[in-house]
Amino acid sequence: MFNINSNQEVKPFDLESMAHRKVKYILQKPNDLCEAFRDRVLPEDCTTLEQVLSWVDHIESCELTVGEYLKEYNL
Repeated sequence: MFNINSNQEVKPFDLESMAHRKVKYILQKPNDLCEAFRDRVLPEDCTTLEQVLSWVDHIESCELTVGEYLKEYNL
């Protein structure tokens, strides 16, 4: 996802700016944060419906913030 600043310069979404948000709530609202988090965190080998559902369950039960999650999983 991209953000456009006042100079009409397109910049990638800054996931770290949302470091305080709990990851378990991110997938509930499809927006720039949801897409940026998913793009950065969803494993590339997560291709089947079963794997995706397992990943969603993991995220929705996680008590970490975005910042904590990225740090803990070295992302």
